[in-house]
Amino acid sequence: FDSVVKKADIMQYPQAEYTVRYNGYIADYKEMANEYGVDFEVFLTEYLEVSVDEFYSVINEYAQDTVSIELVSFYIASKENMINNLTKADYIQYVDVYSKAYEMSFEDFEKEYGIELIVKSFVLENVMDYILINGIAK
Repeated sequence: FDSVVKKADIMQYPQAEYTVRYNGYIADYKEMANEYGVDFEVFLTEYLEVSVDEFYSVINEYAQDTVSIELVSFYIASKENMINNLTKADYIQYVDVYSKAYEMSFEDFEKEYGIELIVKSFVLENVMDYILINGIAK
């Protein structure tokens, strides 16, 4: 799958999606620092052993990679009519499987992750399966 994403010529990242990912990753690490009861910069330098600049550089790259994966996945899904063929029954089955795997109720899983993220995950999983089955990653 990585080879497909790397071959993709992404002209421009959607700024809003990139910003959501970038800020979300930073918020996650700030929350971790808070859970450890330490200042964010101390958490980065002493717990993660990275400089502040290195951290922001890695987060920037990670946000871009995440958006790239989503762009390529949804492009393939669109071209192969995977999104149009997604049914409510497919969604329910997907959530049922993963909510049980995470030992959560269907409702709690949906509340925790949100419908948008669940659908994105479903599409990504189906695209990766499609690539493996059809061998287009070569």
